[in-house]
Amino acid sequence: MFLAGLFGWNDTEGTAMKLVPKSSSELVTETLMLELGSHIKRSERQQRERLIEYRRVKSGVDYTWLASIPRQVYQISPGDQLELRDICSKITPSQCGQVILRFRRLMLEFESEGAEIPRLFRSVLQDFVDQEEERKKQQDVHWDKRRRAKSLATISFKPPRLRVNPFQLEDTYGSDTETELAASGRARSKSMPEFCTTREVQ
Repeated sequence: MFLAGLFGWNDTEGTAMKLVPKSSSELVTETLMLELGSHIKRSERQQRERLIEYRRVKSGVDYTWLASIPRQVYQISPGDQLELRDICSKITPSQCGQVILRFRRLMLEFESEGAEIPRLFRSVLQDFVDQEEERKKQQDVHWDKRRRAKSLATISFKPPRLRVNPFQLEDTYGSDTETELAASGRARSKSMPEFCTTREVQ
């Protein structure tokens, strides 16, 4: 009965608790935090092994089967955990694998221990976050330039068109010529002397 109530086997109305799928950001955060925890545990195990080996060499007798070394587990403070989770949430899924590979390579190179591991992990995360922000800025600048060039291309600078009508010009010239001829005719008619014809009376 307990299992039936827990898993909702007898739930015909679907009121049992349903698992909500996690978002990509939550999956990336969980993956990166698990990676950090595994490195902390591995570092502590290696530290204990080195301490046991040092005591064995110093005393010349192996008492590891008789006495066990007390474990000193390093705990990340809640504030540091929240800060690391916040930075992890800014990592994209495509960057998750790259972050893990770089973190592992730096761990092998520097052999960090204890509190140094979260600091190294935070620096790797911050580098990727800064790179992503810089990439987005460059992309925004690129799109702004393309949008501006496109808007300028749509503007057409057309010079005013001069419509030439040859018939209108001929009419104009013709009217001007006729006007000049009429004016010159009137001038000649005024300049010519007046001839009076008298009729002879028989």
